[in-house]
Amino acid sequence: MKFNSELSSLHSYISVNRGCSQAILIYRIGKLGDTLIAMPAIQAIRNKFPDHRLLLLTEKHTNAAHHISSWDVLGPTGWFDAVVIYEVSSGLINKIKNFCKLFKQLRPLGIQHVYNLSPDRSPFQRKRDRFYFKNILRIPCYTDSKPFIPPAKNMDGTLPKLEAEWRRLLNLVQEARQECDYRLLIPQQFKGEAANKLDSHCIIPGQRIVAIAPGSKMPAKLWPIECFAQLGQHILEKYPDIALIVLGGKEDEDAGNTLCAGWGERAHNLAGQLSIYGSASLLEHCQLYVGNDTGTMHLAAMVGVPCVAIFSARDYPGKWEPFGRNHAILRHEAECSGCMLEVCDKFNECIKNVSVMSVKQQVISLLQGTTNKDKTT
Repeated sequence: MKFNSELSSLHSYISVNRGCSQAILIYRIGKLGDTLIAMPAIQAIRNKFPDHRLLLLTEKHTNAAHHISSWDVLGPTGWFDAVVIYEVSSGLINKIKNFCKLFKQLRPLGIQHVYNLSPDRSPFQRKRDRFYFKNILRIPCYTDSKPFIPPAKNMDGTLPKLEAEWRRLLNLVQEARQECDYRLLIPQQFKGEAANKLDSHCIIPGQRIVAIAPGSKMPAKLWPIECFAQLGQHILEKYPDIALIVLGGKEDEDAGNTLCAGWGERAHNLAGQLSIYGSASLLEHCQLYVGNDTGTMHLAAMVGVPCVAIFSARDYPGKWEPFGRNHAILRHEAECSGCMLEVCDKFNECIKNVSVMSVKQQVISLLQGTTNKDKTT
């Protein structure tokens, strides 16, 4: 399937590949993790409207280093007949130009229903989105979530646990709560990419692998690298048959080099060396993921790998937990929980208080087939 953002050529392509002339538009923005957690809901929409054309509206960040767009993740799925990508812009004039351009692209496409699956919209953005799609584009059906009102803290000062974001989005689509057995399907060419990388590092088929992800684009989510170093050493000493693989983006390469130098020959740094789906394919070979709340964590969960996920307390517990079951979530409550800071002004106090020992215990439990799902202190 050839993708092209030019709507004139896409429109003729769609007409011969779907039995229905009507279209469903999904509006989804965000990076790797944001997109991955929306995929069960998007698959549900595709299944609900099998004969409709499915269109994606998403954003492009021209100045963001190492930015992974929604289309990078969703394009290879084959779910969509077209994508419309707009550049994120600042200034009122540029925003008006964007809206006008999108009007010319979207209005002729016979869109009957919009699913707004975008995360963390402000009240103004929600009203603006609804007005644009319903009143300007005149699309008959419009679905989005209710505005998020942050709940108050519990009586003991802790934050209440929220519904997982992937579940919230899925509930927008499904008529009733149902079990979801979603699993990320990986195109065959990416499976070869992972196999070649494992072979080049002399990791034999069937060897037990633990994936380590020490990075995050958000400094407030970083568990100290010295903690990862201690944890990896514990794993290698306890399990002589296990190899450690560091995953992440190009920006995590230096951290991976530092860790692997200390861990020795059974550790391999692959940060920045694999595509998204190549990383997913490699994660399928892993027995466990251990790391921060990152896109790599969500990627591991989507291919069915149990996660030992280390969370800061910057956001509400539960909201960004990985898809599925059999994960261990470690988080330390603090007086400033829910701060939503991207760069902590207290030296990452909350996540530093997640001890190496507590993470080690969860790693052992999951490797042995049992887990304490939530560990909050």
